Amino acid sequence: MTLQRRALLRAAAALPAAGLFAPHAMAAWPSRPIRIVVPYPAGGGADLYARRYAEFLAQALGQPVIVDNRPGATGTLGSAEVARAAPDGHTLLFTNQTAVVQSQALVAKMPFDPNTELTRVAALFNGNLPLAVSANAPFERVEALIERARKEPVSFGTYGAGSIAHMLAYQLNKAAGTQFNVVHYKGENPMWVDVAGGHVQCAVGSYPGMLPHLQKGSVRPLAVTTRHRSPQMPDVRTFAEIGYEQPVFTMQGYMGIFAPARLPSEVLARLSEAIQEGAKTAPIRAMHASFGGREVMPATPAEFEQLWRAQTPVWVALARELDVRVD
Repeated sequence: MTLQRRALLRAAAALPAAGLFAPHAMAAWPSRPIRIVVPYPAGGGADLYARRYAEFLAQALGQPVIVDNRPGATGTLGSAEVARAAPDGHTLLFTNQTAVVQSQALVAKMPFDPNTELTRVAALFNGNLPLAVSANAPFERVEALIERARKEPVSFGTYGAGSIAHMLAYQLNKAAGTQFNVVHYKGENPMWVDVAGGHVQCAVGSYPGMLPHLQKGSVRPLAVTTRHRSPQMPDVRTFAEIGYEQPVFTMQGYMGIFAPARLPSEVLARLSEAIQEGAKTAPIRAMHASFGGREVMPATPAEFEQLWRAQTPVWVALARELDVRVD
């Protein structure tokens, strides 16, 4: 158990329980199919995770669970749809941080307030985010890529404006004097296709999103985020090892499961219990391992609330530095 996890558990112990099970409410939920909104196109990290959990939840809860991809506006369109839904546990949101955290600094007319209009259900800790280039690129080490970007503009793919990938490019330009020009995509899948084809010179995204191209030998990872090397790519150094210690290079991100605000406590407790059980199953453990995450179990609602309060201001401040506004 990491120090971060221990700290979350200690903080969570001081919070009241999410709620006792109420048999009459439990019997009533779920009473119809559950919809999980993913505010990005199919094929990205959040989508892959959501589909694994949907399979388990359908079996555990006895109702169909449908994944509904609703991309647009840095993920805020689909997220706002969930915020406006009835708080009855039949509409959930599965997203990375960009749509609900960084968007607070990026979206000119935010259609909802993630701090007050969403219930935090579970956080699934990301593993490393790799920076990769085409296998045909003349860069064997990340230092060579950085040196090239100091001399001339280099295109840098991200899976969305305001994403961790975007912030990483910005921080490299700021810290290393590089000229990385960001190219934003609507999700990871088209981004990695363009990296593999040499249409964009480098990009940052998830390991599972990159994996098909890595297996084909069409991309080459050069560095990863967080302070720990990836179990799947132990020979790839972290940015911290190279000397980049800014939070965007070292902090561990997460994907979140949310529900509309005012979700009944008994539904939240049952949903959290099911998600925790799902995390123990072989398919979801394999999915988690593919991300290289060090924290196996998702954060509970109480832990997630503490994480939200502690990290959201940091991520929002980093996003604000980008000085980007999304209409």
